[in-house]
Amino acid sequence: VGSVNNVSASRPGMFHTALLGCRDALDVLKRTKMANEIGWMFLGAVSRMGTYAILTASASALGVVPGATHKVALEIFWLLSFLTEPIFTACNALLPRELAQGKMHAARRLRNALVVTAMAVGCALACLGGFLANMGVFSDDPAVAAALKSLAAPLAASLGLAATAYGVEGTIIGCGQVGYLGRTHCRDFFVVAFLLWAREAAFPGGGGLAGTWWLLAGFQGLRICQHWFHLWLNKPLLTYSAEAEEAEREVVPRVAEQAAEPEGGRGGLALA
Repeated sequence: VGSVNNVSASRPGMFHTALLGCRDALDVLKRTKMANEIGWMFLGAVSRMGTYAILTASASALGVVPGATHKVALEIFWLLSFLTEPIFTACNALLPRELAQGKMHAARRLRNALVVTAMAVGCALACLGGFLANMGVFSDDPAVAAALKSLAAPLAASLGLAATAYGVEGTIIGCGQVGYLGRTHCRDFFVVAFLLWAREAAFPGGGGLAGTWWLLAGFQGLRICQHWFHLWLNKPLLTYSAEAEEAEREVVPRVAEQAAEPEGGRGGLALA
């Protein structure tokens, strides 16, 4: 009975602790503007996956064999493109560390090294993807295997360009430019949708499945061009450094003010 009473008595304390935790979490989201960043990242992810979805819908509309071939090619694309994840993560983790320490030259060199690494990995993945497509992997159907060989070139181009774009996007996120990526991916979704509609209107059949995959390669190339133009125009490394200095100027007086307060909080008198 005593243990049951103890559990019952502890429930209000647990509820109070959970309530304080939720309040602290909301306060952190508000102060750091994390909710805004999460919103932009969510929009970017939905838009990017929406682009792949409408391309898949376009390929599936071509028939059973093109739809099955597209599924196999997309499986190769996803399987190999995930190998660029370590570079993307390194960009997110290492760039802010260098920038926070004010090492602009080191951050710029690190960014260039990571992008070059992404390009090298992209070339390797392009070769591997083209090889797998020519081998007719993931399908025993002769029709699908033959159709897959015709996608070797656009599949390889898509892999190489996507790896480079992913590396550049990692550096942009590392500089705190998440909102830019969300807006860009959303805009690109509508660009690809318009190009699919225009292709079908101008050329019935749209160039077949190979045409869809060349459009996918063009989408990856568009990402790279937009990102490099953004880096050239806005110089986010300098922007990040300026914002960090401004935040530091705001934090130092606040810390000094808190240090001058008594332990009892703002309601007490400051100690001499």
